[in-house]
Amino acid sequence: MKTSSVPHCMMRLALVPVAAGWLAAGAFTSQAAIIADFSGGEGTSSPNQFKGMAGEGWLDGWNSRNGSNGTTTFTVESTAPLRTGAGNYLKIDYQRNDTGGSNRAGVARPFATTGPTGVDIAQPYTISFDFRIDELKGWDASGDQIAFSSENVTTIGSFAGTAPWALWLRADKPGWQVRDGNGAGGGDFLDFAELGLDTIEVGAVYSVTVEMDPLVGRYDLTIRVGTKVYRASDLNGGDWLGFGGTTQEAKAFNVLQFRATMNGEEDGIAWSMDNLRVAAVPEAGSMALGLGGLIGVFSLLKGRQCLQRRRL
Repeated sequence: MKTSSVPHCMMRLALVPVAAGWLAAGAFTSQAAIIADFSGGEGTSSPNQFKGMAGEGWLDGWNSRNGSNGTTTFTVESTAPLRTGAGNYLKIDYQRNDTGGSNRAGVARPFATTGPTGVDIAQPYTISFDFRIDELKGWDASGDQIAFSSENVTTIGSFAGTAPWALWLRADKPGWQVRDGNGAGGGDFLDFAELGLDTIEVGAVYSVTVEMDPLVGRYDLTIRVGTKVYRASDLNGGDWLGFGGTTQEAKAFNVLQFRATMNGEEDGIAWSMDNLRVAAVPEAGSMALGLGGLIGVFSLLKGRQCLQRRRL
């Protein structure tokens, strides 16, 4: 009986690399991240360009809007990366020369929520990006704003009342504001100034992460500036913030929008963005890594048992 147990034990060990191979090949499927880091430069021949094209989880290329009564430029640059060694980034420069007309400029892009390259936004997921203001001129009125949000259309404008999350900067407020929605199209804005983030610093890189839980209609938002970390839930007694609309409505908000509004004559803003990422929780790679680690531990324990039996 002792000798017959060894082959079965060794057979189980032989299955370990096979299972690891399945993980590496994606047999245990989970959604991968959708990324925009502008590594392809400018163009429309691949998804990771500006304006880009559909593919790799994106439903379309970037939609852009020029602010009127002035000039708006959208360029992919590499001279001042937002992270060390990061390479390309998108720079948007909006300079006004008159007070009339439409005053919004920005970009928006829709991502897939189904299929092998999509991210199911009915399940927990994250949104993250890096942002830097390169120039700010005439930042002195309530109409001077910067806003980031998830929307249900690619038209660039004010964020919807039912948008699940929104991050807002206004010249008449001390700093960054984040919305705590009431699930019915409204809510209150909480001020990061209460945590010490009370200025908008030109040249500083702000790394934003939005953790979404559509199962309960809540989210948390973290802003990192250098070594400092500011978390929206700390403004809400440790609780995550509410979606603007219902969890059902949130399933349609798969468009990421980044826009600025400048109202005064001679106002101007230039900002850069990079490392945009939408990812399921957990990501496919992290799930495979975790399962691979468990398989490794199982392999080690079973290997020791096999050796002990062979010595008997």
